[in-house]
Amino acid sequence: MVRVYDISKELFASPVYPGDTAPRLTVVSSMEDGDPYHLSDLSMCLHNGTHIDAPRHFVQDGKTVDQIPINVFCGICEVLAFETPYITGEAIDWYLKPGTKRLLIKGGGKCRLSPSAAGEIAAAGVELVGIDHNEIGVDDFEQQVHFTLLSAGVVILENLDLSAVVPGTYYLCAAPLQIKGAEGAPCRAVLLR
Repeated sequence: MVRVYDISKELFASPVYPGDTAPRLTVVSSMEDGDPYHLSDLSMCLHNGTHIDAPRHFVQDGKTVDQIPINVFCGICEVLAFETPYITGEAIDWYLKPGTKRLLIKGGGKCRLSPSAAGEIAAAGVELVGIDHNEIGVDDFEQQVHFTLLSAGVVILENLDLSAVVPGTYYLCAAPLQIKGAEGAPCRAVLLR
C-alpha cells in the first residue's frame, strides 16, 4: 500500500516573505447571501505558501514555469535531514547520493543552504531542490544561493512541511500551476512511499 505525505503548507498559515503581497481570499458570491453558488477571488504573490522558483526568478533569460518539463517536478526524490542552521558544500558532497535528481532538505524549518552547498547541488546535476524554510539561502547569501541554483537550471521548492517525513527515498509530485511567463508558482507537493 502506498503512503501519501502531504508536504505542502496551508497558504494562509504560511509566513510571507518581507515585502511580498500577503494572500487574500475575497468572497464574490455566497449562498449564505442568497447567491446560487459560492465564488471567490484569490490575490497573492506567486511565492506565498509552498511554491516553486523557476530560473526566471533570478536569471534575466531563465526558464519560466511553463517552460520547465513536468518530469522535473515528479519522480524519485531523496530526503536528507540536517540539524545545523546552514548546510555546507562539504555536507552535500558527503551525503548526496550520486545521480540524485530531486533533493528535499529537512531541517525543522531552521536550516538553509550556504553558497558552497548551492554550488555542490548545481554541480551534482540535481534538477530540483526543496527545503522546509521559506528562504533557501542562509542570511546575507539568499540572492547568491538563488542565483547559483537557478542559473544552473535547478528548480527551487520552498516552504515545505517535512515534519512527518523521515529521511530516505520517495516519489515526489510537486507540479506548479501552469502560468505562462511566470517566475514562480504555488504548488501542492506530496511524497509517495
